[in-house]
Amino acid sequence: MTKSKKPAILDGRRNGQSQWTRKMNKSNKEFDDKMKKLDKDFNEKMKKLDKDFEDKMKMFMQRSDEKMTDLKRNMDSKRGGGGYRRSANG
Repeated sequence: MTKSKKPAILDGRRNGQSQWTRKMNKSNKEFDDKMKKLDKDFNEKMKKLDKDFEDKMKMFMQRSDEKMTDLKRNMDSKRGGGGYRRSANG
């Protein structure tokens, strides 16, 4: 006697997978999707923070350069020859 083929759905299995396996695969896919979204959100926030940091650093450097220029100008004017001088006659 020849064996007859069994149907694809047998005791809750489809294509050799149990209901539990299908449920876990779906759960894993949902988890992966959530993680991808979190990664995307995190990367967007990090880019914004990097941009904010770069902007703040640029402003700091500009102010620092301005302060250094002012300080040098002030020090050069005090060293220079235009200040108070005593006359040779007393």
